[in-house]
Amino acid sequence: MYILGFLFIIIISIFVLGLSIVGSILRALFGFGRRSSSTHQATNTEETEKQKEQSKHKKLFGEDEGEYVDFEEVKDSKK
Repeated sequence: MYILGFLFIIIISIFVLGLSIVGSILRALFGFGRRSSSTHQATNTEETEKQKEQSKHKKLFGEDEGEYVDFEEVKDSKK
C-alpha cells in the first residue's frame, strides 16, 4: 500500500514538472504569463509613442524623387 502511494506521488511530481517546463516554453515563445513591473511598462509605452510620432512625420520620398518627365505616347501599329 505504501508503494502505491509513493508511486502516485512520483507520478504527480513528474506531471507538475512537465507542466512547468511546457509553461515556460510557451511563455518564452508567445510572451504571455507574468508581466514586468508597471515602471518598466510605462517606459516602454512612452518609447512606443515616441516611435509612432517619429514614423508619422518621416518623408517617404526624397526631394529628387517623383519629378515629372516629358513623354510621348506610342501608338500600337499592329492594328
